[in-house]
Amino acid sequence: CGINQDKLEEELKKMGKVDFVGRNFGVYKLWVERKFEQENIQKDKFSQEEIDIALPRVEKSKGTGKRNDFEIEVDSRYKIEEDLARRDLTINAMAYDIITGEVIDSFGGLKDLQNRRIKTVGNPEDRFKEEVLLRIGDAYFNINDIDNADFSYKKALSYNKNNIGILLRMVNLYYKKGSFQEAFQCIEDALKINPDFYDLYFYEGELYYSLNKFEKAKCSYIKSMLSSTGKKEKRYKLALCYYKLKEYEQAIGELRKNGDDIQSLQLLCDIYSMDSRNEELERLLKKIIYLDKENHLNYFNLGLFYERTGKKKKALEYYQRSIDLNDKDPQILFYFGTFLLNSGKINEAKEFLQRAGEISPQTPEIWNNLAVANIKQGNYQQAIGAFEKMLAINPSDNTVKRRIASLYAKIGDLSNAERYLMMTKEQ
Repeated sequence: CGINQDKLEEELKKMGKVDFVGRNFGVYKLWVERKFEQENIQKDKFSQEEIDIALPRVEKSKGTGKRNDFEIEVDSRYKIEEDLARRDLTINAMAYDIITGEVIDSFGGLKDLQNRRIKTVGNPEDRFKEEVLLRIGDAYFNINDIDNADFSYKKALSYNKNNIGILLRMVNLYYKKGSFQEAFQCIEDALKINPDFYDLYFYEGELYYSLNKFEKAKCSYIKSMLSSTGKKEKRYKLALCYYKLKEYEQAIGELRKNGDDIQSLQLLCDIYSMDSRNEELERLLKKIIYLDKENHLNYFNLGLFYERTGKKKKALEYYQRSIDLNDKDPQILFYFGTFLLNSGKINEAKEFLQRAGEISPQTPEIWNNLAVANIKQGNYQQAIGAFEKMLAINPSDNTVKRRIASLYAKIGDLSNAERYLMMTKEQ
């Protein structure tokens, strides 16, 4: 059944120095001390033996079309024969079983090596056609030419029907196309090739989740946990299903296993906010800031919490810190301006609301609050200007027309007041 990555790393550390640079690819370098017959030999870099250790893996396209397009899926349960079948050349498609002493050579690589012959695994034309077609398919996928990408992937698959990497590309393609039945069929076909490739259930879960079938998505994510790779992401997605199904305690249990993973902590905050667990929520919000000090939204969220719990002084502090980090976010400027408005700091509120409106002029709430601020100061003409910007966004809003009419009436402009009232009757 293989050994998972965590266990492998634990055992390798006992043997010598380990280089984890290739961990995401399931590849490790181990240095162990060589044994010399003469004990007085001085040890240097040549006294260590370098050993490469690699877990079986498959590639999955991210659909970017770039040179480093591939994500690596490591799975210790992947059969050695299937792993070797991925190799381009027979001399690179051999393995040695250190327990039995058997050479696993399904493609005649040893004989080719002895004869100094370079030969592909399978038909060379098919092998290279497959690679070219995959690249062409990726290029089409990257420019959203879904039909041609589909054709290229299917043609590549015709040369190697057991290539799970192609099937995973097609899952992504059909997901993007909205052809979920075909995407599910690709996953089913891949599972027939390797029933122990449990990460396939993660993709199945993603499909069910996008269809709002959270119970089925939950079951798929649970199955995917049988694989040792990507545990944090799987737990997070499983917790999302529990959250959608209102099974909050189960969601909390999964999220807590993810430790300091920020997206997991943020979902925990949402759950605690719903349950009014204010002490735990405050602690988590502060922890997120500690883990990610440069993200202005983290300070904003803590400010929101303090505003909601009536701690206005602290809310003001964290809103200001958020803006100090990013004074171009219209949402933050709007919320801060509204907070100042509700706190009676009208001039400051107008400044931030005006800045928010300049950055995001199509947000009606900004102009509404700016109009309210001007009304509080008796600046009816400026309030009319703000309401008119609101009306430009939604010309059919009769409530805004009545407000404008009311303000014109206040300043004695009855002609314009009547004009806006008549506009409400025209629709």
